[in-house]
Amino acid sequence: MSEDGRSFEGVIIDEQEMEQPWSGARSPRDGGGVAEEPSAANRWLVDALTSRSRAHVALGNGQAALDDAESAVMLCCLVPDCWDALEHAAEAAGASERAAVAHAEVRWLTGDGHDE
Repeated sequence: MSEDGRSFEGVIIDEQEMEQPWSGARSPRDGGGVAEEPSAANRWLVDALTSRSRAHVALGNGQAALDDAESAVMLCCLVPDCWDALEHAAEAAGASERAAVAHAEVRWLTGDGHDE
């Protein structure tokens, strides 16, 4: 998976056990709108991570906020709240490019326009 989550590449093993390269990319034309809610088993952890990230932002601990938000995204990458927390954490940590990517992801997940 690329750093911005918009493309990926790998190797797949076919029926003859031969390795075949493959890749893919998110199309900016698909419009998004694939947001999910965390599973019941993960809801508490997502809430804890995003809340703690927001608390770190409020306390001026940008890197700690970013670490928690990144963990939330890794746990539930189709949950807009995780990306929203990441956007604000990245801003607090001075990572403006990462904040812009997170903002675009929130918009894509909620179907609010196309990728920017």
